[in-house]
Amino acid sequence: MSISFSQGGPSGRPLVLLAMAAVLLLGGCATTQQRGYELETAQRAYLRAARWGDWAVLRSFHRSLDADAVALMHEQSRNLRMSAYTVLEGNADLENGTAWQVVEFGYYRVDSNIERHVVDKQSWVYDQDRSVWFVDSPFPRLD
Repeated sequence: MSISFSQGGPSGRPLVLLAMAAVLLLGGCATTQQRGYELETAQRAYLRAARWGDWAVLRSFHRSLDADAVALMHEQSRNLRMSAYTVLEGNADLENGTAWQVVEFGYYRVDSNIERHVVDKQSWVYDQDRSVWFVDSPFPRLD
């Protein structure tokens, strides 16, 4: 990008600084917009996986699951079916790469067909190295 001014000397310097600041701010907005788009895309993919009971995809969104949590999710995947996934509220701080949302899982056990619900507060974190959003909270226990 090239910026030219008709006046030289010290009077042109504030214009150059102003133009440089505008370029930096606009570049920051593009990054923030991109993060917002990536967050929305990730949250929609998580919603689809939850609604369709795609446990492998759900696990892939959770950044730090220990062996016990993975075993619990595997056990739940055999005995439970998802019936609903509703986003109740949420907020994001895109500049700092954090977000949260409160969701309600609807599910039922295969052997009982009694629908149950659990409300879960999810913390989302942006991994800048991989440009990916992760859920940084444990998957809820669905009893």
